[in-house]
Amino acid sequence: EIERSAFEGCSSLASVTIPNSVTGIGGSAFEGCSSLTSITIPNTITYISADAFKGCSSLTSITIPNSVTGIGGSAFEGCSSLTSITIPNSVTGIGDSAFSYCSSLTSVTIPNSVTEIRSSTFSGCSSLASVTIPNSVTGIGDSAFKGCSSLTSITIPNSVTGIGGSAFSYCSSLTSITIPNSVTEIRILTFSGCSSLASVTIPNSVTGIGDSAFSYCSSLTSVTIPNSVTEIEQSTFFKCSSLVEIIIPSSVVEVFENSFYGCYMLSDIYVGGIPSLRHNMFNPLPDEVYANAVLHVKAENMDWFKSNSWSRFKNIVGNYSGE
Repeated sequence: EIERSAFEGCSSLASVTIPNSVTGIGGSAFEGCSSLTSITIPNTITYISADAFKGCSSLTSITIPNSVTGIGGSAFEGCSSLTSITIPNSVTGIGDSAFSYCSSLTSVTIPNSVTEIRSSTFSGCSSLASVTIPNSVTGIGDSAFKGCSSLTSITIPNSVTGIGGSAFSYCSSLTSITIPNSVTEIRILTFSGCSSLASVTIPNSVTGIGDSAFSYCSSLTSVTIPNSVTEIEQSTFFKCSSLVEIIIPSSVVEVFENSFYGCYMLSDIYVGGIPSLRHNMFNPLPDEVYANAVLHVKAENMDWFKSNSWSRFKNIVGNYSGE
């Protein structure tokens, strides 16, 4: 066994050979070995402990054998020269931040033996352009792909039931995303800062959209909120500066403050029901929208909209026939 922190901080160590007699590598065993360029893990190892190779910034390649069933938290965090990694089908668990800030990692295939992508697993992998998520995965953790600024598209399989907060935040090259109808909630900041995101499909399975979920999505032009959603939370579409159209279904009963603040280009808002506008310090919409946008409502609801907080709109028309 190589004990915990055995070679931690050996910044001039350039190579190491681990013999087949070794069955265990302790936590932080090679952490901070910033000159280590490559390493082969023998097939006698069944688990890569937490922080084992954290900060090995010169490590360009690593072979994980089929004997390994688990990769601990932050095991390869900060391995900024690592360009590719093959995770074998024997691996059933990958810990939090396992590959975070591997900034040279360009692609990764997650094996179908893995059921969950944990928190910050690939956070800060700024060169990651391709990732394959298998149907075995049921959950994507908080900040799992946060800051993966080269990721242009991703397919979330129907097996996924939960997507964590900030899971795809600041994926600034992501142009489109389809959320499967197995997902019931889009959480806080999930897609915040996805500045290239032009379209998004939200299924009817989603009942809640968290605070700032699509904030700073500056390329988003239109969005349809499904009739399963009851509230538009605070700052949901904050600074979506290209948003020109929004459809709010009759299921929505409340629109919270700052929901559409900074959406100065909004020209058409379609409202199926009679939701209240909740504001404490800030209005849900900017003043320019109240003055210039057309609010489309159902004819039978016209009087209601003209007698409450929606009455700030200068252009209210009763021509909407949707739900």
